[in-house]
Amino acid sequence: MIYFFRALSAEQLKLKRSLAMWMVLIAPLAVCFLYLMIMLKTPESYYGPSAWEGEIKSILSMWSVMMLPLYITLETALTANSEHNNQIWKYLYALPIPRWSIFSAKWVMNLFLVLSSSVVCFILTIGAGIVMRYVFPETGFVHNFPWTYALTVNGKVFLASLFIISIHTWISLNWKNIIIAIGSGMVAAVGNLTIMMSEKWGAIFPWTLPFYAYAVEDVNLIQIYAIALGGSLLFAIFGSFWLSKKQIF
Repeated sequence: MIYFFRALSAEQLKLKRSLAMWMVLIAPLAVCFLYLMIMLKTPESYYGPSAWEGEIKSILSMWSVMMLPLYITLETALTANSEHNNQIWKYLYALPIPRWSIFSAKWVMNLFLVLSSSVVCFILTIGAGIVMRYVFPETGFVHNFPWTYALTVNGKVFLASLFIISIHTWISLNWKNIIIAIGSGMVAAVGNLTIMMSEKWGAIFPWTLPFYAYAVEDVNLIQIYAIALGGSLLFAIFGSFWLSKKQIF
């Protein structure tokens, strides 16, 4: 495990003041700011005690369906790009460390970036509601914030996104061309908008799992988490094995 922690420490150093770290703030800020503008235009939609729940659901819909798949795609591509651009794969493979530790450190760091952005999105959701409380005191945002509900649904979205993180971590590390990494995420995101309407495929397609985990009431959550967590773990193991056997020329 000492090799893994050394590789993880190296990843932390590479991320300092990088675009990947800035995206942790930019992506959720874009979603929450956009929805705040919508709320300020239509405050009458947020009268009553369910204002907080309505805001949380709407922001999570925008986050899980539109932004999260593209955000994961970009972050995994950025974390892998430092090795690809600087042509240091041969150097890394020549070091006396197991190759699986390289993939594992990248995967954990991508996990951390997505978790961090989810926390930022959660905080900004509260901030947007507070703004509405002071601008329109007659809305339902004067009621207490539903902490249990908010933490539960945000946690569901994050856990259901683990499979996507594993897939794009492998894609970004396996192909040097960043266009492949970004293009695959864009194709998946577009397919997401179509497949999420299918009851049959929506509950098993990796990119729709975050939406189904919290937005569909009669969904089988055990199945959702089995696919998300099991698929993520199996794909991470596969990615570690694949990278350890890959030939670098």
